Amino acid sequence: MLTKTPTISRNVLKLLAITGIVFFALVVLPLLFCNYVLHLPEYVGAGVALVPFISITICIIRNGGFSDVGGKITGIKYNTRFPLFFHFDADPPKKYRFKEIDQITRIIQPGDVLLRRHDHYIDGLILSQTTYFTHAAIYYGKVGEKENQVIHAVGKTGVSWVDLDKFARCDDIAILRFEIDPRMQQDEIRRPGSTSMSFVAEHRKRAVKKLPDIIPEGRGSVLSNEIVRAFDVRSFIADVVADKSSIISQIGNREITLFDSLKSDLSTDGRLATIPPREEYVTLVLDMANALLGKQYDFEFNFVDFKRLSCVEFVWYCYKSLFPLHQIRRKFFSYFNWVHTLVMVPDLFLKTQFFKLYYSSVHVENKKGRPDSRLRTFVKRRLLHFWVFLGKMVLCQLLLLLIVWALFRMFWPGAIFHLPATQ
Repeated sequence: MLTKTPTISRNVLKLLAITGIVFFALVVLPLLFCNYVLHLPEYVGAGVALVPFISITICIIRNGGFSDVGGKITGIKYNTRFPLFFHFDADPPKKYRFKEIDQITRIIQPGDVLLRRHDHYIDGLILSQTTYFTHAAIYYGKVGEKENQVIHAVGKTGVSWVDLDKFARCDDIAILRFEIDPRMQQDEIRRPGSTSMSFVAEHRKRAVKKLPDIIPEGRGSVLSNEIVRAFDVRSFIADVVADKSSIISQIGNREITLFDSLKSDLSTDGRLATIPPREEYVTLVLDMANALLGKQYDFEFNFVDFKRLSCVEFVWYCYKSLFPLHQIRRKFFSYFNWVHTLVMVPDLFLKTQFFKLYYSSVHVENKKGRPDSRLRTFVKRRLLHFWVFLGKMVLCQLLLLLIVWALFRMFWPGAIFHLPATQ
């Protein structure tokens, strides 16, 4: 049984504090400005404060009511110029920037990882704080009579199929292909002991130094069972193999064979002694992806329990047998510049040399260096700053109040103003 650490309670308290700050900025501040600066009636300030919430509610009602609210919220976009107003964009979206679907159709191959980005969605206000690309999927190819099929995990349908042309209706997209370069040295491939408990010990030292809040109270420098298990990748595969009744168990046997082979088959000079055929591991990845069809979406982003899967969990889970090489694992990310949590994000697939960039629609002005390194630098600089966005919302509210004040002064002078009492 996994033990809970004080980190969870701290983060909950931090989220409550952030909620209070947002409430003060979007509700209390407009009321104070309306009443004490513009001397307008309180209901005017209340009306302006409720504009974004009313706008979101209208979007939900117009698109089927309050059933599956989580799924509907992910389809709501905010207005970039005046982010108090929202509108619903269908899935697939009607407005998107990427139009070169024919180009990626010529490049893409089964097993490729697709990363995509949609601008200005509500869920992007959280996701875009730590990652430029907000969704990940695996290209499968032909399924029966259907060509160009993609498997991904989404809120409404869980792990499911989607046509490539529908999936690619986005603002930016990238194609990554797992490839093993026999010239890579061992230190570029893996850290010593990264799949064993020695990596946990290494991480513990860094955790104590940089993030002391992850250390359970009264246990010194010992990490929680949850964090230890999260780094024990082989245990995920072993759990799958243990369930003899499932089809996934049969695939798990092949996964654990490949995992152990890669882990042990590193020669003393730091090179892989035997490189597995691409067809072998691509087939394994696609078989696992197909076996996961129908899994529900993980709205909690719990990277320890894989009974439900978010988009990144799904892609990582399909590629977990290749972990000794790609080394993609959960990392600590900061949300709202305050809440630290251990998660995986789509951009992590850009940071390993084993997922080679084959296509990117992102326009990068700097032409120096390799395309993948330029893209990594670009996406790191394009992360969303939530507090800047919140400040923009507040300024828009104050501007709206000034417009209302000007209209009242023009058409109803003195009639409904709260003028200060004269001595």
